[in-house]
Amino acid sequence: MDAGFLFCATNDSYLQQARLSAESIKLRNTKIKCALCTSISEKNKIWDDIIIIEKSNAGKDQFVIDKLKSLMLTPYNRTLFLDADTYVLDDVIELFAILDHFDLALCHGHERVYRYNLQMGVESFDSSYRKVISEKIPYAFSVLQSGVILYNKNKKTEHWLSKLLNIYQEKNFFDDQVSMRELLWESDVKFYILPPEYNFNSIRDYMYWKLNPRIANPKIFHYTKHKNQDIKKLIFAADRKIRWLRVLKKIINKIR
Repeated sequence: MDAGFLFCATNDSYLQQARLSAESIKLRNTKIKCALCTSISEKNKIWDDIIIIEKSNAGKDQFVIDKLKSLMLTPYNRTLFLDADTYVLDDVIELFAILDHFDLALCHGHERVYRYNLQMGVESFDSSYRKVISEKIPYAFSVLQSGVILYNKNKKTEHWLSKLLNIYQEKNFFDDQVSMRELLWESDVKFYILPPEYNFNSIRDYMYWKLNPRIANPKIFHYTKHKNQDIKKLIFAADRKIRWLRVLKKIINKIR
């Protein structure tokens, strides 16, 4: 199976995060390939493929444009793109089987109400409130998160990715998930919604699922809420707390 992971990093901070994420992948599956699109000189052996790109130096409203361009440069027929700020907690090779039936798969977005309000011009990071998406798309057709994207490499997805880049540039709006939501609504590309354990962003979710394994098994930690923390230490501390909580639960059950 010609499948692998893809990252994009155009500054040193993102590159360090991408290396850590790739290491977490290889720790759980040494045979899977990892590719990096970067404008930085990189020789780390964690990468099976390195694709040199030119950094766009675009403004704040186009800050993920390099990422969108990188999606089209994957060397694999089946690709799992991950944002640099991710950490893989389990072997996720099973994801690629999804592509036997679908061309694209993503998870629902984090903070979906806030993201929706941004698109509708209800909320903004600054004073430039403006609607960037049509009201014809219902709220129920939720924002999807672009930090974990599973996709086939074929004519249909190549056209879809090219169109996504064009729409993002035309809107000139920082959030690529806005363009993605609109394109998915209008497109006939066959896509699947992955369960949340493949793209969760809080250590609280990790702990809750570990303590309640019938609900979910945490797979990909997209640590957007913990960017300034040592992720390995954060997970270690959470695991230690989980062990104590399990012991406490057993003690309480005995007393009852």
